[in-house]
Amino acid sequence: MGLFGKIKASVGGAYNGASLAFRDTILPSPDRGNVMFLLPGDSRFYLNGYTRTRINWKAEWLWQNFGIVKGTLNGIARHSVGKGMTLMIDSEDHDFAMAAEDDFARFAESPDRCDLSGRRSFYEAQLYAIEQRRLRGEFFAVHAFNPRWNKEPCFQTFDANEVISGDQSDSMIIDGVKLDEFGGAVAYFVRTVDGKTKEVPASRMVHWYKPHSNNSPRGFSDLAQSVNPLVDIHELQRLDARTAKVHRFIALVMKGVNKKKTRGAFGQITQAAINQADPGSPPSDAYAASMESMWGGGGAGIAYFDDKEADVKLVTSNSPTPMLNEFVKDRMRDVCSGWDVPHNFFCYEEDMGSANTRFILSRADLFFQLTSDGCANHFCTPVAYRYLQARIASGKLQEPKDPNWSIDWQTPPRVTIDNGRDGKLLIEMLANGMLTLREYCAAAGKDYRRTMRQWIREPMQFLVMAKEEGSMIDTKTASKLIERWSNNMPLWRAGMPGVGNNAPAGTDADPGASDDGTKTPEEQEDETDKANKEKRQKEKDDKADKAKRKENEK
Repeated sequence: MGLFGKIKASVGGAYNGASLAFRDTILPSPDRGNVMFLLPGDSRFYLNGYTRTRINWKAEWLWQNFGIVKGTLNGIARHSVGKGMTLMIDSEDHDFAMAAEDDFARFAESPDRCDLSGRRSFYEAQLYAIEQRRLRGEFFAVHAFNPRWNKEPCFQTFDANEVISGDQSDSMIIDGVKLDEFGGAVAYFVRTVDGKTKEVPASRMVHWYKPHSNNSPRGFSDLAQSVNPLVDIHELQRLDARTAKVHRFIALVMKGVNKKKTRGAFGQITQAAINQADPGSPPSDAYAASMESMWGGGGAGIAYFDDKEADVKLVTSNSPTPMLNEFVKDRMRDVCSGWDVPHNFFCYEEDMGSANTRFILSRADLFFQLTSDGCANHFCTPVAYRYLQARIASGKLQEPKDPNWSIDWQTPPRVTIDNGRDGKLLIEMLANGMLTLREYCAAAGKDYRRTMRQWIREPMQFLVMAKEEGSMIDTKTASKLIERWSNNMPLWRAGMPGVGNNAPAGTDADPGASDDGTKTPEEQEDETDKANKEKRQKEKDDKADKAKRKENEK
């Protein structure tokens, strides 16, 4: 069967009228290149270890040679977790929640305690996890026990290149991962510091990656499609820089400089410069002396020897060319698209107009939220849950009365360009019951429980400090001050259900102002004082009128 026959057979008889669907797509055409890509029959072999390793090598080279790559990866990590996501316990047992949060905070802040190698705190490990997930395509950490801290639970991080193939004869071990009959990971093979290979059960391994195919056992770098465009940029920039240097080095072209048999042209130039253009020297030496003085300023000379009259011509440089900047900018759009972040967020910010700035920031903010959620779900929550369960089992942390307690994480503030506008919008939504206090604080990067506790503690602390400073405040006055204080906390008051003091959104009314006739305690007290004052004034006026009438009767 010839080539044409094989093509006919491969397309299922399309030429015989059996199928004409996507004919222009699947058949070769002289108008365009024939794109071929064969999907493996077994999705586990979509990416082999050799390809993944080579991509990681080139991704590391990009990270070392491109500031935009390094800055983008660091920026993604910082915007996703900030200084590090902090633990928040959701539980009806408030004493347990506070004790667990404080206990884990002490664990997370100590690199020697939470990291088996003692290199990173838990918050620094979050940044490292995101950087590795984006640079190498995957992040590995093993649940371990720290011998320096009475074998408390901790973690140990591994590089993607340290997870290596195990027994090559076992068909269920693919690129360092042992799979079961369903394609799930059973164990991982890692290289230890002594150069040996250790098998780690999948239950103890944190493997954060994005499976590209259905049963992919490993991930690959987000920079995979960026390698070739960035290499092109690197080569063109180097070539443009070299061209500019050559043009700066070649300052003059001289004609008519006679070459002597005893020395070369540059020897003649150098000797003439030493003699400082001796009046007895030939004219060519005088030109050479002028050339030498310019050479010392950063240029050089090229001499053409002929019988014509001497001539000097300046050489100007056209490098670096401005056309290269547009080419680089166009390639960077494709590069940043692979990172899933708009390229204007990290480079070429000057191209952002006011109309599309908010759209770009909203896209970037959603990406950072998804990245922080991935880090929390795959790495942070397993580490925190394992540690807290061990502390409860050992009796070092009280048993929670609420069996349904759960773990949450405080993320950094949302990415925004209009802090004032967005802050006002959040306050209006909170005042109208469209936003909870927890959601409001989360948008600002705050812990809502600590915020509420501080609101409650402030009036108490005020009274304590007033007493320490010698201010005499009786019980009735103190109660009145606390009541006034609580009524003047608009966010807390607006967040209380059933208050009825919500201001319409988009109005100039303060949050907590009422339009349904309901008055706040402070407003009721002011009206009572006003009524009493009017009553006393009326009694005084009546008494004066009565005295005046008596005087008139006399």
